[in-house]
Amino acid sequence: MQAISQQRNDEDAAVLRRAMQEAFSRPDSAIVVAGDYSAGKSSSIKRIFTEFNIEVPESLHIRADATTDEVRRYPTGRVDIVDTPGFQSRRAGHDELALSSTRGATPVIVVLHVNLLIGDSTALKAIANGTSTTVGKGPRILFIVNRGDELGVDPWDFTAESFHRRDRKLSELSASLHSRGLELSSGRIHGVAADPFGGVGAQMPVTAADYGANRLWDGITALVDPLRAWAMMTWSTQPPSQDSTTRVRRYSSCAMTLAPVSRPISRRPASMIR
Repeated sequence: MQAISQQRNDEDAAVLRRAMQEAFSRPDSAIVVAGDYSAGKSSSIKRIFTEFNIEVPESLHIRADATTDEVRRYPTGRVDIVDTPGFQSRRAGHDELALSSTRGATPVIVVLHVNLLIGDSTALKAIANGTSTTVGKGPRILFIVNRGDELGVDPWDFTAESFHRRDRKLSELSASLHSRGLELSSGRIHGVAADPFGGVGAQMPVTAADYGANRLWDGITALVDPLRAWAMMTWSTQPPSQDSTTRVRRYSSCAMTLAPVSRPISRRPASMIR
């Protein structure tokens, strides 16, 4: 498990780093996170906060229904994270809000369910290809396929097969996007399990240690390291946000160190096996 996972984390991080250098070449003050309401978008943001030792704001709710009903901008120092209402929530104005929030952003992270493009993809195509009033973000989108713990195989017992199934999902997404006229480099699609087996859920407060049992295979380390490098590039060219302490703590130098994935970990509890 450890050898396979470590190799994949290193390989995926290197690919993502190159992709972000190309796609997110212009420093920006915010990363917009969008996606279907059931994809685990808020869980992904929550996980990113913990990996950067940022206090998770109380307004970042985790529930089974459409929890984000407005655009929320979370200052984190030099780079803000913007949470948007989910696509296809069947709530009036949600798709329009999500689309409008991407208008001024350079990088956009789109979080998708492991079942990929379900239902109406109009909002996604509008973000990628643009509209009469917005510029398409296609070349600057990073697609995250979440819920990698729902691929039908236990990553602990069948590590290689788990990564194989994840890679197959990423290939399926690439083909599906291609059929919709959106071409992507392979490095701009990544698979994760932001909250493996729902082990953290709505728990508050929460830290990176709460996710430690599945860190080797959940794909988050490979994502966070390139995001950190991009954020550091942005910090070197942008002044600090004046309101960066209003909702979450500022980044600090000590917040920039992740626990190494090679550290001893415990297997997920038997009660979480399904």
